[in-house]
Formats: sequence, structure tokens, C-alpha cells
Amino acid sequence: MKRIFVHILLLIVTCAIATSVEARDREKVVLYYFKDLSASTDYSYYSYIIPDSIAVDLKRSKRFDVTTFPVSADTLPKGATNDIRNSHIRMLSEKGREFSAAYIICGSYHIKNRRIFIDTQIFIVERQEIVEVSESSSELGTMLFAMIDSITKKINSELGRYAPHKTVDAPVMTSSPFYNFIRGTTFGMSYGTVKFQEEWGRYFDTASMVACHLSYDLNNIGLFRDIPVLSDLSLGAEYSFFNTKPISEYEHYLNMWGALISVSYQIRFTDLFIAGIWAGWGEAHTTYTIFPYSIDSGSNDNGPFVAPSQKKSSTDNYIGGGLSLNVILDPLVITSGISLRKIYNSPRPITFSVVSFGLGYRI
Repeated sequence: MKRIFVHILLLIVTCAIATSVEARDREKVVLYYFKDLSASTDYSYYSYIIPDSIAVDLKRSKRFDVTTFPVSADTLPKGATNDIRNSHIRMLSEKGREFSAAYIICGSYHIKNRRIFIDTQIFIVERQEIVEVSESSSELGTMLFAMIDSITKKINSELGRYAPHKTVDAPVMTSSPFYNFIRGTTFGMSYGTVKFQEEWGRYFDTASMVACHLSYDLNNIGLFRDIPVLSDLSLGAEYSFFNTKPISEYEHYLNMWGALISVSYQIRFTDLFIAGIWAGWGEAHTTYTIFPYSIDSGSNDNGPFVAPSQKKSSTDNYIGGGLSLNVILDPLVITSGISLRKIYNSPRPITFSVVSFGLGYRI
């Protein structure tokens, strides 16, 4: 099992390296969070929803390597003097050199009378030019993302004017609807240590768990991007296996195959670190063999077992919950987490904790 785990990890790393090599040939676009200029702070979450949505659309083109920074940047005010304009361009030029970026995108928005107005500025580093793109919606809600799509098309059009070695008649590369849908999907594997709790901990020490993971961010679906809580949710699936290590001269044995479907609430600290709180439900198939004990000589207490010696297999409900911390090295994801789980085995549930680390690949 460990050998399979290592081979799959090597496959994930190979895919990530290949993607990174391809990314070196792309033009880098840096996106800053947008400034909220509204009178109220009720819609401050648009500060990251707007650039994140633009970034998702730009990433669909193989031409760009897009990075979003969780800080806002000042835009050039309308009617600025030449001195202010030149100072602003110098500041953006320094940012461009710092991040080796071809383009820097920043912006602002304000909401008035249930309408949102978005102003975007694109700085073309090579030409030292600032291009402005503006858009407004007739109402808040789902129309917001139609407006963001419109802004993205305008941004793509502006960036297309400065594409190196590209003619006007060059075909535009588009992604298939299926590929666009699965963007935001992460798959990978993890390796963890299981620690048994309560009565089962008297008879089993630790176990090694190997798990396959699959997750999908709901903010990839336009319907959910405008809803603050739902846009931070991720749906997940896990298939895992563990077996025990005996702690006595008797070969007590327990193994488990389990599947969980989970929901995770993600807390984005930066583009690099994302924490999560998750809960899941599924089923687990357990098989264990118990031999007579000598450690409790003279006692009739057989812990969670109904007889001094037995073999049993069963399929039972399986729940879990925990905390996770992921490091995003796009497209590579380093995962870590701690969780508490319970299998409703009869006559006594199996409760255990898991500390795990793993590697994933983000589409």
C-alpha cells in the first residue's frame, strides 16, 4: 500500500512539474483585490469576489499565468496631474519588476441604489501604459457575474492588443465547457496516523491510513459566487484504508475500508494558505480478529468485544469532522489535517483520530 502511495505521489509531482514548465512560457498577470468605495461596508466581500472571478476566466487561456494578491492597490484617479500619473506609473513599474509581471490589474467598485459600478485599470508593463475598463449593472445579484464576464472579455480584448508575436487573424484558444466546469477540482492522496480512542485504544495502538481525495470548489459555479457563505464551500469525497499494528504477543487485527462525502468551509488567509473546517458522512467496512487476552487475566471485561475470541466483518455508518490547512503552490497542493472519526460498529462504535499529510493536484 505504501508503494502505491509513493507511486501516485510521484505521478502528481510529475504533472505539477510539467505544468510549471508550461507556465514559464506564459505572460504573468497580477490581480489585486478591488477597493470598496461604497458608503457602506455591507458589500466588502466583493473586494475579492470580483478579482477572483476575473482570475478564473483569465486562467482558462493558456496564454496567462494569473496570480491574485489579497491586498488592494490604489488606482489612478480621474483627472490626475502629470506628476501624479508619472508617480503612479513608477510605482506600478516597480511592482511589475518585483513580480516579473507583464500586466498588473487593479480596480475599485461602489454600490449605489442597488447598482454596482466597477472601474478596472490594466497596466501594461512593457509599454508603461494604463488602460481603463469600466462596467455597471442594472441590479445586484446574478447579473453581477454577467457583468464580470463582460469586464473579462474587455480585459481579454485589451490584452490581446499587446500579445507578442500574435497577428490579428490568429485563432483564439478556448477551453471546452467540460474543462471549464471541472476547473477548481483538486485530487490527490494523503498518508496519516490513526490513534484509537476510548475502549478500542486499550487493545489497538496505532494504524497507518492511506486515503484518496477529490474536492470541488463551489465558487467555480456562477450561481454560488454571489453568496458569501456558499462561495466559500467545497464538496469533497474520500476513500480510505487502514490496518492496525498489534501491541501484544497476540495478533489482534483490525482493518477498515471507508468512503466519506464531505462539505468544507474554506478560510482563505492568502493565495498561499487556505484553512478548512469539514464534516462528512459515509460508510465503512471493518474486519477484525480478536484472540483471548492474558493482559487482563482474571477479568471478564473484554472491552468492546462480546466474547473473549471472535472474528467479525460489518458495514456501518461512518462520520467524521476536522480541520485542514493547505498550501497552494498552483497547481500543486500540499495538504495537512487533523480529524476525529467514528464508525458505528456493533457492539461498540470505533472512535479514532487521524493526523495526515498529503499531496494534491489542482485543475
